[in-house]
Amino acid sequence: MRVSVCSAAVLIMLTASSQVFGLNIVRNFSGGIAPSSVAGGGTLSDVFDAAADWWEMAILDNHTVTIGFSWASLTAPTLAQATVLPSRPSVKSTIKFDNDSTNWFIDPTPHDDGEWTTFTETVADLGGGPINVQRKYTGPTGDAINRYDLLSVAKHEIGHALNVIDFFGDVMADPTITTAQRPNPGTKIFTTTAGGGHIDPEQHPDALMVPTVPLGQRKLQTGIDILLAAQRSGFTNVVLDPLHVPEPSTLMLAVCGLLALVTCVRRHA
Repeated sequence: MRVSVCSAAVLIMLTASSQVFGLNIVRNFSGGIAPSSVAGGGTLSDVFDAAADWWEMAILDNHTVTIGFSWASLTAPTLAQATVLPSRPSVKSTIKFDNDSTNWFIDPTPHDDGEWTTFTETVADLGGGPINVQRKYTGPTGDAINRYDLLSVAKHEIGHALNVIDFFGDVMADPTITTAQRPNPGTKIFTTTAGGGHIDPEQHPDALMVPTVPLGQRKLQTGIDILLAAQRSGFTNVVLDPLHVPEPSTLMLAVCGLLALVTCVRRHA
């Protein structure tokens, strides 16, 4: 009898770990000709996966969005271009990355930031309590020098796919005020319609979702990037500092494992 109870608990644990918790970004790579002027040795698919993984760690609402991505020839100085099916939250989008005029750094280890020597974080109070407004790496080394970081651009474009874009009736205009349903209620995030909808670079120059990405830098999603995407998409369950937080499925696995252990202990007692 003891064995059957413990086995049932383990079965629950394994079943829960296979479910999808939080944001699920379905990634469909449709190819295109890879650019010849690249450095780093990585692939677009691996970099895009890392960028999508990061957004999934930041937004825990149960929702699925499908993103098709590819290489394509884009008019300079456009680095990438997102096309989003108008819906809130978004369910489908396509992202194209320039393959003919951009000097890319394609990181072969996109989950590691070892190509940069300096990491800077900044916190400010924008009306709703302290919130991160800057997370960036500078001091590039090796192949990252004087090139555009594909990972930063991929994270930026996925932000557009999560509705940081100007096509709803509530036009993106300064400032966007977060609601009480999300962390830091009362936070004012200044936005602009420039370039199809972005965070205002004059007010928040170091956010990921500003219109431009500097050469030789790696930007991470800041608290205001995450909060704005959540508000635009209608998400309420967000993590503004996901740098050291395990993925939702990992958390659920740990919780279910603990419950299984408690169940066994109680029956044995």
